[in-house]
Amino acid sequence: MKTRTLLILSALAVLTAGFALGQLLYGNLVGNVTDPQQGSVVNATVTLRNNATGFSAETKTDDRGAYDARNLPPGVYDVKIVATGFTQFEAKDVTIAANNIARIDAALKIGSVSEVITIGAEAVQLQSDKSDLHTDISSKELTQLSVGGYRNFQSLLDLVPGTTPGLFQNASTDSPARANHQRQWHGAQLEQHAH
Repeated sequence: MKTRTLLILSALAVLTAGFALGQLLYGNLVGNVTDPQQGSVVNATVTLRNNATGFSAETKTDDRGAYDARNLPPGVYDVKIVATGFTQFEAKDVTIAANNIARIDAALKIGSVSEVITIGAEAVQLQSDKSDLHTDISSKELTQLSVGGYRNFQSLLDLVPGTTPGLFQNASTDSPARANHQRQWHGAQLEQHAH
């Protein structure tokens, strides 16, 4: 009995870890589709296409007019929303980033599907669909920014707004145990290592 329970728990842990890892590698696109009176447009088809890779995905709006396209590979997408009795909505160059949620809300106009309303995607600066704080450092920034002290991942934390410089940084390949003792972000201690 113990062996069977242990096997089930192990399988569950492996499956859960894979799901969590997948969330870090992909992004999501969410939004609401409405009519001219701000009513929900149910069963509208939302199609996403990454022109650089050819990847495409499709979803439909629910009874609230909301859609959620999950686990999209990072990239730049064109979004097309089609519903019977409404003009077609298109958003070009929507950026989907790993571990982020992008939002495109569409207000459809009454008309035929052959009519198209196209907008250029604009980045939404306020992230209201997810309650985490994060900073992305691009590979270009990693190679070109000058980092004081040791050039390691802990020194890069000094570039994130709201963090305070570590009291001690010395994480080289021969002394990882002497790494950054403590670091704070807006007064909260993030990590503590003994030396």
